Amino acid sequence: MKIFFRFNCGNMWGLGHLYRNITLIKEMTRRGAECEVIINDHKVAREILEKAHIPLSQVNEYESAEELISAMGGISGNEKKVVFWDRLDSDVPYIRKLAESGVKIITYDDYDPSALFATECINTRRVRIDNRFPRYSGPAFQILRNDIREYSRKRKVIHQSVSKILLHFGGTDPLRILETCFDATRNLEGCIFEFIGGKEEDPAVAQKIKTSNNATYEQGVSDFGRRLFEADICLVAGGVSMYEAAAIGTPMINICHNKDQEYAAAIFEKSVGSVNLGIASKLTHQEIFDVIVSLKDDYERRQDMSQRMKAFVPSDGVERICNIIERVITET
Repeated sequence: MKIFFRFNCGNMWGLGHLYRNITLIKEMTRRGAECEVIINDHKVAREILEKAHIPLSQVNEYESAEELISAMGGISGNEKKVVFWDRLDSDVPYIRKLAESGVKIITYDDYDPSALFATECINTRRVRIDNRFPRYSGPAFQILRNDIREYSRKRKVIHQSVSKILLHFGGTDPLRILETCFDATRNLEGCIFEFIGGKEEDPAVAQKIKTSNNATYEQGVSDFGRRLFEADICLVAGGVSMYEAAAIGTPMINICHNKDQEYAAAIFEKSVGSVNLGIASKLTHQEIFDVIVSLKDDYERRQDMSQRMKAFVPSDGVERICNIIERVITET
């Protein structure tokens, strides 16, 4: 049976959904499944998928159920199709239409009550939907890339003195958080700031950072797991990178692109003691500077945060989710 993976890229979506779905696709393909991606119109995502030799088709960013069914080649007879749906909040008519058409749909990180009408609902936040927890919910179901899983299994050493701080705010950075953090930290001495730009970073931002004596800049790196593991502190958004930092155990400060990320970062702050600064557009340079200095100078806090983070996000989420997908496929 073919599995369709539906997600969006760019703008508020970033590229985190792309990378985590590619991880699932590789594992499901290894297990013998046939996989195809359905995405919105996004040039970088298409190029990455084509390079990985993953079949794809395109729909509108907020497509109707009918449009999605058409992209899957329609439904005929007793044919069954499965969709891994990683597109955030759905709605009841959409999910019902898919179900009535014979589509098995697995929603992922969808917190709208309509997700409960899907065949399965998997969420990385353990929160109630319509006053009940979905059967599969919590950070144990986070999809971690292979390099992140590799370093999450290593022992993370927290040093008394901070020498390297990593900053990365996703494959897309519409609020230009990377530039804001550079402006906030350019006069902070005593450590190196490693800025990691996304696939769509403004070249002017890169050039600006490269002029600094205490900062390095690289774009779209292939060894992000290693860099995150070697960093003493990281500043990341409230998306996929937040879970990656937690799995590895690198003490973190979260600066978010939107309210959804801010909400997720607040859960982490409460659960593991990480620092949630909220949405970037509401922050001043001084606030960012002060928080970095405070965490940098607090060894015990960093040590405690690291231990709690690693316990909160285990490394086997990919295997858990692939097992659920296989069960959905085999059930009548």
